This record gives sequence, structure tokens and C-alpha cells, in this order.
Amino acid sequence: MTQPAARGRIRRYIAPGGLGVVLFAVGFIPLLGGPRYESALIAGILAPLWVGLTLTARWSAEARNLAGLIQCLQRAIRETLPFLGVLFLTNLIHQIIGGACEPWVGWVCLTLGPGAGCLVAAMLAAYASKLTTARSKNITVFLMLWGLCIGNSLWKLWAAPPVYAYNQLVGYFAGPIYDASTYRLGTFALFRTGTVLWLCLGVLAPCALRGTGRWPGRAGVLLLSSGLLVYYKHAPDLGIGRSTEQLIQALEGPIELGACQISFTSEVSEFAAGLLAQECDAHLQQGAEYLGVEPPHRVNVFVFASASQKREYMGAGRTQIAKPWLGQIYIEDLGYPHPVLGHELAHITTASIGTGPLKVAGSLGGWIPDPGRIEGFAVATSPQEQSIGTPSEWAAAMAEYRALPRLNELFQLGFFSLHPARSYSAAGSFVEFLHQRYGSKVLRRWYGGEDLEDLTKASWADLERAWRADLGTIAPSPMVLRAMQEKLRKKTIFQRPCPHASDRRERKLARECHTHPRQALPRVEELRALDPSRYDIELISATCQLSLGQVAAAEELLADQSHHPDRPLAVQLKAKSYLGQMAWQQGDLSQAKEHFEYLKDHSISAGTLRYAELNLWALKLEERHQEKFRKILTTVPGTKLSSLERGALLGTMLSDAEVGEVASYLLGRDILHAEPSDRESIRLAQKLLTDPASRERQLPSIALEKSRLRSGILATCALNDFARAKELFQGYRAQKLTAIEALESQRLEERCSSR
Repeated sequence: MTQPAARGRIRRYIAPGGLGVVLFAVGFIPLLGGPRYESALIAGILAPLWVGLTLTARWSAEARNLAGLIQCLQRAIRETLPFLGVLFLTNLIHQIIGGACEPWVGWVCLTLGPGAGCLVAAMLAAYASKLTTARSKNITVFLMLWGLCIGNSLWKLWAAPPVYAYNQLVGYFAGPIYDASTYRLGTFALFRTGTVLWLCLGVLAPCALRGTGRWPGRAGVLLLSSGLLVYYKHAPDLGIGRSTEQLIQALEGPIELGACQISFTSEVSEFAAGLLAQECDAHLQQGAEYLGVEPPHRVNVFVFASASQKREYMGAGRTQIAKPWLGQIYIEDLGYPHPVLGHELAHITTASIGTGPLKVAGSLGGWIPDPGRIEGFAVATSPQEQSIGTPSEWAAAMAEYRALPRLNELFQLGFFSLHPARSYSAAGSFVEFLHQRYGSKVLRRWYGGEDLEDLTKASWADLERAWRADLGTIAPSPMVLRAMQEKLRKKTIFQRPCPHASDRRERKLARECHTHPRQALPRVEELRALDPSRYDIELISATCQLSLGQVAAAEELLADQSHHPDRPLAVQLKAKSYLGQMAWQQGDLSQAKEHFEYLKDHSISAGTLRYAELNLWALKLEERHQEKFRKILTTVPGTKLSSLERGALLGTMLSDAEVGEVASYLLGRDILHAEPSDRESIRLAQKLLTDPASRERQLPSIALEKSRLRSGILATCALNDFARAKELFQGYRAQKLTAIEALESQRLEERCSSR
């Protein structure tokens, strides 16, 4: 008699044990170990479905009594407890083994996410068992109810601007995986208030249908239904979700130009929004011409003043987002010209040749997106202009280091397993190769779902050999090679233990080291413990020390980082920059020159190169000018000038024949990139950057002169003065341009002349 009962009890724990084994195994993936948002998301996908299917199959017709509130709740809790036990136990074990990134956030996400989701699944299982009499149909009914619940959230993600989602079963999806999201735990708790209302309604509704009295039956159902109506009416105000119409109403504008409709927050100037409208219209024409398609008829561009504001409105902070199927993009105001506007608009342009509900490239008619094609087409259609290399130069540099991905790694979901520095550039380079060799028609048909081997009459292996052979004819510049070597050292988010928490804490510490260094410095060790793979921790510590006036300690730390063999070049260069400025401040000009020469010879960005050349030029000036430029160029905490102080000091040197042209260039660039922008400030910047009376000779280096000419072109195009811009373009192209600079010049002139 006892053996069957014992076997029955054992069988009841097989399903929870199986779930525990799966969750425990998944926890060994670095991004998914221990209590955290990511592990809660995966558990939210797996655990409620596991619970629901198990209970639906287990419950018999004799136990299908949903009449009593207490009985139903007791049953759901009792049957779900073993599953919740393994859910929390596996995360606790992984926390003990490997620690936790943000324990408080993790446990709250686990509780409100899969924890509550398992109870919802138990309720759905009870309904499935009640609604059918044949056990073979129970699972079908449960899956239908589960699908309706999941489908509702997917529909909201598809039909509305927010990229985050709350779901009764899964819990909380924060948005793009690359984005260091700020988790809305308060809003999540408010969402679960709705879950509680639904659970109570699910229990009371059968009571009302069976006529068991006015309370807690029909009166309770009426009260709960009213509560849910009020809840959903105010859900957007609570931050649970916004429709396109609600987002447009919350923003300024719109400004319309051609197919572009620009809506923007009040912190974004109308002038800046107007420039975006002009850029948008021109980018659409360029993208359509590249692909040989008609430009989109309508594009909604939502512009936010900052990453935090953008995250608040639609969920993605530092990640710029396009929803091609809606004809919408969501971007941060990042100045003029916008660095990623063309890329996001390329996603809208390709929607006309995409397939499936998302209007993108992919298998099964677009239902399974192919990120390699999606992003590769966007990179090729609108290459990143403010870069030091073209996509093919970056790909050639990868080939130089034997790090170029294989095509079978790029054009499938494995795309996300690669670092973006490799995957985006390589995919864009291959698409550009196809465009040059086979034309836009083949590209359109491939994006639309046709087989590339049939279209090109060549196998994937042959295409890869031809692509790599083309890359072999490209000689990347030393700067591109150094920069790519740095990019290859970076780990993907899947390889780092706490990427999102680490990035958020790093940004917070970087700010606090300037504003509250005494409080920030002790927390540097917390960041080190959170993510030991970060190489910039010592730089953050040095910044805090400099802000506190601990110059000797900071100098010792920076000196160690500047020649540490295990440190990335970017860290060494930052340390060299600080050391050069500090040596100059202490009067050791020869040491300062040595540091800035190293910075120049090993630079991995155009900005670093220009900064090094400016400092080396200033070190040769006579003392009265040298001291002024030391103050202007310093970035060392505690000695850095405010923008007003810097502008005033530059203004005193504009009429000086020896340094006036450099002062005019620096002041013009500062005004051009200041926020908020307006027409008069742009006009002043144009005068400083292009007026021959303000400069009698070229700047001290080719890099600086090209920067001055480019900045003058931008100011002139922003003022729609194409006749003057045409002269400046000619002067710019007379310089020795790199491949990306020549490409940018061509594309920028096309956009400037199209107005």
C-alpha cells in the first residue's frame, strides 16, 4: 500500500527536478548564472510553460473543482511550490558558486517574473482541466491559453514603439540585449498588481457563474473588473506601454519634409529637429538609389534629448532602434550630421524588399530574421561616415589578424555570438562586395528570400573565396589595424560575467569621480569585483584621485598603466594623455612632448590624433601662448575649463597672427557642436571656420586642416548655403583623403545639394 503512494510522490517531483536540471545547466553560461535579470528572463520563458504543461497533464477530472476561492488558490500554490523551489534553489547555488551581479535586482526579477508567472500558468492549467473532459485535449487548451497570453505581448512589441514588454507568464523583457538597461522594478511591481487582479478574477469568475452568492461572487467580479479597467486605462501613464499616438502626443512637432516626419522632445531644439528632417529626406534618397527601390512614402522619426530620456519613453537607451514594419525609428539627438541616422533609415528602406511580419530578411518567409543580412545591408547602404575606415577596410584588417568571420557565422543567428565590431563590418563588407560584383537586383532578391547560390550561380564557398581575395587587395591604414586589434580584444556580452551591471556602474562612477570623488573612490573596488575583465578600472581610480588632488598617487597609477603589457592600447593612450598634460602642468616640457609623440604615433582614432598634434604644436609656442593653450587643451580633472571659460580664453586670441587660426578653428568647432544648436550660433561657427579674414594660413597639420574644412562644410550645409559649400568641398577634396573621408565627402555633398 505504501509503495504505490511513495512512487506517486516520487513521480510528482520528477518534473520539478527536470526543470531544475535545465535551469542549473543554463546557469553556467556567463550571462545567465545566478540571480539577475537575464536568468529571470530565460526562466520566465521556460518555467511557466513547464509548470503549465506538467499540471495540465497531471490534474484529473475528479480534481477539477474551481468553485472555491481558497481551494483554488491553495491548490495552485501547493502544486507550484516544488517548481518555485527548484527555480530559486538553482539560482542560489549559482550565486554561491559564482557570485551575483546585482542580487537585489536579480531576486526581485525572479520573484516578479517566473515566480509569479508559474502561478499564472497553474491557473491556466486549472482552467484547461476544467474546460475539457478528455485529458488528451487538456494540453491543447492550455497551449492555446498560453499562446494568447504570449501573443498579446508580442503584438504590443510589434504594434507599438516600446521595445520592452511585460507579460503575465514571462515577466519583464527590458529590450535590446546590447543595451545596459535600467530595470524598472517599481513599474514591474505595478504590472504585477494587474496580475494579482487577474488571478483573483480568475478564481471568482467561476463562483459568479455558479451563482454562489453576491459576495465574493458577482460583486467581487464586478469590483475586480472595474479595477482592471482603471488599471489598463492608466497603464501608459505608469510606464507599462505607450502607443504610437500617445508617443506623438507627448512630443513636440512634428516637422515634415518629404517622407520624413520628425517628432521630438522639448529639450531638442526646433532647429536641430529641422536639420534631422533635411538629413532624413536625403538619406532616404541615397538608400533607395543604392538598392534600386522607391523611397519610403512615410517615416516617423522620434528624437530624444538623451539616452535616459529615450529609455524612459520607449525602453532602449544607448541603442538606436528602427521598426521597419511600422516605418519608425527612435534615436537620440547626437548632433549634426547624425552618426547613425542613415543606418537606421536603411532598415526602413529595405522594408520594401523584406518579408514576413517584420519586413526583414530571414528564413521561413522572414519569420526567422537573419541579423547578418539585416545589419549587413544597413551597413553597406549607409556606411558609418564618422569612422577611420570603410567596412571593407575593417574587414581587411580582420583578415590581416586572421579574425575575419566565416560567412556561415555571419548570416544566421550566430551573428550575435560575435562582437559587433566584427559582425557588422564583415557583413557590410560582404554585401558591398555582392553589390559591386552582381548589382542591386541580386541584393534585392536575396534580401527578399531567394537563394544566393541560385542568384549568383556560385557556391557559398566560391563567394567567400572571391570576397576574401578582394579584401586581399585592400591595404588598411596603420590606424585601422591598431584600432581593429583593440576591437578584437573586447569580449562579447556573453563572455563577460556582469556586462550590463558593470557598464551601468562604470558610467555612474565616471560621473561621480568628477562630482563626488571622495564617495566614488572606495566603490572602484566594487566595480573590480563585479567585472575583473574591465581594463579601465585603474583609469577610473586615477580620475577620482586627480579630482581629490592626489596627484602623486594618480601619476604613479597612470605611469603603470601607460606601459603595462597586458593593458589595451586604448587604456595606455588615455594614461599617456593624462601624463602628458600633467608633465606640461609641472613644467616638464620634454616629458610632455614624449607622451604626446607616443599618443600621435599610436592613435586609434582621428580625434586622438588631432588632440596629440594640437598639444605638440602648442608646446612649441612662446610662453605667453603656451600657458593659454595648456589650459584650453587640458582634460585632467580639477584643471579642465568649463565651456564658457574655454570660449572666453579662445576669444582673446582670435586676432593674434600667430595663434588666431587655431583659436578660430577650436572656437568654431566648439560652437558647432554645442547644445542646443540654433541658426545664429551655426552662422558664427561658419564665419570662424571659413572666413579667410580669420585665418591667413593653414592649420599646423593635415589632420587639423581637414577637420577645419569638414567642420566648415557642415556649418555651411546646415545653413543651406550650397554655393559656398561647393567651394569648400573642392578645397576639402584637394587634401589627401582616406577612403572613408572621400566616401563621406561624396555622400555629404549629395545630401547637402539635395535641399
